[in-house]
Amino acid sequence: MSAQAQRHKSRISGWMNRLEYNLLMLACFMVCLPVIAVRRISGAALGSSTGPAKSGNSVFAEARSAACAAAGYAFLV
Repeated sequence: MSAQAQRHKSRISGWMNRLEYNLLMLACFMVCLPVIAVRRISGAALGSSTGPAKSGNSVFAEARSAACAAAGYAFLV
């Protein structure tokens, strides 16, 4: 295999790795977002301290943070 073909294969491999990671993050985010939204709504109804004024984060920021944390565990298997 020539050096040019090797570089091309390496570029595609890097692109595929980024695509797989972004798809994994999207899947985790789509699971975390409704869970956190329900937690916020039920917490507000019950007077819990999980509301946006108490936590300081938006629902989307909290879901993204949870998705990043969950995605890290996918690579431990």
